[in-house]
Amino acid sequence: MAALVLVALLVSVALAQQDLLRSLRIVVHGGDQKPVAGAHISIKMNGTAVRSLTTNENGEASAYDLPAQTFQIAVTSPGFETLTQQIVPNKGEPLMELEVVLMQKLQKRETVIVQGQATLGESSSATQEVDRLQVKNSPARPATVADALPLMTGVVRG
Repeated sequence: MAALVLVALLVSVALAQQDLLRSLRIVVHGGDQKPVAGAHISIKMNGTAVRSLTTNENGEASAYDLPAQTFQIAVTSPGFETLTQQIVPNKGEPLMELEVVLMQKLQKRETVIVQGQATLGESSSATQEVDRLQVKNSPARPATVADALPLMTGVVRG
């Protein structure tokens, strides 16, 4: 009788081991194909976090002995968009490798930077100011800034 219980126990352990994802290897890199070190990877099953990983200097992280069922990964790293993905492991495959490509975050800027150089023969214009009295005493009597522009040297309205 004890031998029967031992055999049943060994069979159930063997079946349980078949339902494990023995090794999950995740490689994370940016759109430029360079590895992303320090990326945080969260593995969730049924909404519950089961593992938390961080990539090494080669952008790699591994998890072992996960239940072989559908799970979700979320990959985050500063300067990159967060990636979330649902993964369905193939039945009977104990090893899985995932390659993750993170895209850089778009940055919102409030300034515009204009750069350039004058070519030979061009010169940069100097700052010009028109005195208020000069505008007031002008025969054209400009009412708006746009009307006052012809008073500036080099400004031609067309």
